Amino acid sequence: LLVNTPIRASIHANICDIDTELRSDVKKLGKALGVAIKQNDSKVFDIVEELRALGREWRLPNGRASALDDMIKRVHSCDVTQLHQVSRSFANFLALANTAENHHRIRRLRSSIASSDSDYGLWPKQDSCGGAIH
Repeated sequence: LLVNTPIRASIHANICDIDTELRSDVKKLGKALGVAIKQNDSKVFDIVEELRALGREWRLPNGRASALDDMIKRVHSCDVTQLHQVSRSFANFLALANTAENHHRIRRLRSSIASSDSDYGLWPKQDSCGGAIH
């Protein structure tokens, strides 16, 4: 059990640094997508931003429960074309976030390999191919 030990603090700090990189990547990609959406249709951009703000408000620990109702009302007020563009905007954001997560996983793997005593550039686990070579 690693309760309040220097090792636990070090692990937590390292995880926070790693998560910071992922959040930064997602934020950059989200901003770029936002610019593209706004250039294409500023009204759709405004709807997406409003839905995002309401979603954040609803998800907070002490969030406003009626924010979900407000989201539903906002979606119902959109025409079919707007709904299509808004849904594509969210789908594209999720695709970009998944891409950032895949990149992040590779970044973590490379970092782990670089900081280990791994031979042959293999994942540093004894039950892996590297363990079989020794």
